Amino acid sequence: AKNLEDFITKATTSHGYYIGRYEAGDATATNSARTSSTIDTNPIVCKTGVYPYNWITQPQASSLCQNMYSSENFQSDLINSYAWDTAIVYIQEMGHDNYANYGRDETENSSLMDTGKTGDVVCNIYDMAANTREWTTEYSADTGSSTAYPCVYRGGGYDSSGYFAASRDNDLATRSSNYISLRLSLYVK
Repeated sequence: AKNLEDFITKATTSHGYYIGRYEAGDATATNSARTSSTIDTNPIVCKTGVYPYNWITQPQASSLCQNMYSSENFQSDLINSYAWDTAIVYIQEMGHDNYANYGRDETENSSLMDTGKTGDVVCNIYDMAANTREWTTEYSADTGSSTAYPCVYRGGGYDSSGYFAASRDNDLATRSSNYISLRLSLYVK
């Protein structure tokens, strides 16, 4: 993250933040799947009906998000753990009591779909519990196993019924996959 403590302070002071309504999409991958050989500098978009920006490493996702907007008034970043968790709390407080445990099984989404098309929409936020898992700025301090990797992704995915909106898992910074994408956050400077 650019600065998690600064994000929390500014989000509290300005009474909120914005997270991408949709997982990030690839602005240039029209009607075709991205692959591990796809250029990872394609522009990202936050809109429905585009192919998810998958096959991207955590550092690449972070860089794309941090450079998406340039303004004197606000800044963009890859979503952080505070924004992800408070979004889930908000969704649950708005009447979706069990959204933290909502996943692919509720949407019956068993294949990768364009952004916003899984049926997973609550409080006008799409695909946190289904489609792709999403890189965050969170750092994993789990060092007690052979699979202890520093970068964290969150959410549910089309490829496994074992992941939910509140799920977190960790992997290598260099990991890229068809089931991992990203989500943008935006906040007042």
